[in-house]
Amino acid sequence: MLINKTNLHSLFRSLTTLGLTFFIIGITFGQSKKDLEIQREKINREIERTTAVLSQTKKDKKATVEEFMLVEKQIKERETLLNNIQSGLDAIQEDISINNLEKDSLFIDIQHIQKQYNSLLRKRHIQHLQQSKWQYILSANGFKDGMLRMQQQRQLENYYLAKKNQLNNAYEDYNNTLSHLEKVEIESQKLALEEVEVKSSLNKQLIEKQSLLQTLEKNSQSLKKELIEKNKSRERLNLAIEKAIELAIRNAKDKQRKEKKGTILKTTTKVTSTFSIAKSTLHWPSNNGVIVSAFGKQPHPSIKGLYIENNGIDIKLLNDKKVLSVFNGKVISIQTIPGHNIMIMVQHGEYYTIYSKLSSNSVNIGQEVSQGDILGEVEKNVLHFEIWKGKQKLNPNSWLKK
Repeated sequence: MLINKTNLHSLFRSLTTLGLTFFIIGITFGQSKKDLEIQREKINREIERTTAVLSQTKKDKKATVEEFMLVEKQIKERETLLNNIQSGLDAIQEDISINNLEKDSLFIDIQHIQKQYNSLLRKRHIQHLQQSKWQYILSANGFKDGMLRMQQQRQLENYYLAKKNQLNNAYEDYNNTLSHLEKVEIESQKLALEEVEVKSSLNKQLIEKQSLLQTLEKNSQSLKKELIEKNKSRERLNLAIEKAIELAIRNAKDKQRKEKKGTILKTTTKVTSTFSIAKSTLHWPSNNGVIVSAFGKQPHPSIKGLYIENNGIDIKLLNDKKVLSVFNGKVISIQTIPGHNIMIMVQHGEYYTIYSKLSSNSVNIGQEVSQGDILGEVEKNVLHFEIWKGKQKLNPNSWLKK
């Protein structure tokens, strides 16, 4: 009697499909967990940077809006980290559930295959006791019957070997699943511990934020005066920038009249286009630092009805005070402005980058600079940075590399 090939192929196909399904699901969750781990590492680096800047800021024992903004920033970072950890725990729990299902399924398969394999061994042993393989073949009724019996024996041997391999593979898959579950359980415990630590740090910082807010509210009068001075300083900077841009435009027009118009226009267009393409990938204007004041109009954290307006961003630098050019360009203005100290302006076609609150400059007007070139150093570890297109103010955070 010939062995039923259909049943054998069906069994292999069902087991292969089951294994492939779990394999694909495993890859999907593996990728998701990996993405969360990468994101978590990035958030932790941000928290470390903010902590370093905050420690530096706290050396000045007077509570400031800058300190409040940094604490608020770190609270948001920790909240993001907490969401990431919770997503990570959910992904791990899903992974555990799927692998438990796989483990149970493999256990049932092993029992089924083991039963079939044991039955084969018994039949093979009984057959061997009754008559050897070659005795069975040689006792055939003629050549045709002998060939048929030889084919049967070969099929039986192949089926026996296939079942043995199938059983070994099932055991291997089962043990791998158990090992993976142990590893994932350890990951879950570590992440749960990290969640507790982050929650604790977050609660402490929420208390710190409230304390800072109360201190700032007590000093509301001095803060109002400070804000008025900052607004005046901002307007002085605006005026200086606008005048420098007007002068640059006039100079470009004069140059066009004297030289070949087409060549100058093509060069300006090319530089403008190159800068425009670099959006969200611009080099940072410092080697390290944290944004402590965002672009645009922001409500004052402690004085109701008052707003902090910023035409750029303020970056708190750590130990390295160097200010760097974010892109290739030409220095068109260097001025000293009350409240902003030294201001350097670099032109990139129709775009302009502005660096202020510097204590010294390392470049001259008319000098060509490349991305990463040192322009100067900041005064009190804070750099004010702006990007303009013509007379339109742009949000630098959308242009700098994340």
